[in-house]
Amino acid sequence: MHNVRQFLYQSGGIRFTPQQRSERHLTGSEREEMSRGIAAGESARDPYAHPEWAAGIWSSARAALLTQRHRADNTHAGALHVPPGTVVAFRTDALYLTQPHHWPYHGQPGDYLYKGHLPGPVLAPTSEDDLLALRDAGRDALQHTHTEGATP
Repeated sequence: MHNVRQFLYQSGGIRFTPQQRSERHLTGSEREEMSRGIAAGESARDPYAHPEWAAGIWSSARAALLTQRHRADNTHAGALHVPPGTVVAFRTDALYLTQPHHWPYHGQPGDYLYKGHLPGPVLAPTSEDDLLALRDAGRDALQHTHTEGATP
């Protein structure tokens, strides 16, 4: 402890660098301006920002992975409408299955788009990298099938 005190005494103590405000932070005058606006009844929120809309869209997309009705075709699609044990994975707006399902596709938002198929059996993925490798192989196989003129 004596050496530390001696060092601090000889060096003049600990010198602090002046604090600098990050460019992302508001200045005092900016905070004051917002405060006065709020006190005057003005909103500090961007009137065009609606993060709840994004949450609603994403929750609808996630729910559609389970089930969605195609009214024009009077059919249902999604994980709840496939045989048990055929679901491999869910990813944001994708459903990975062990069997092809030819659900209606009308090019509308929310329709399932058939993007690939691998004839089995294949090893079950045990990691995200394995799943993505299978996805890419399935897309390549489907592209190869389309190139030869066959339909999925």
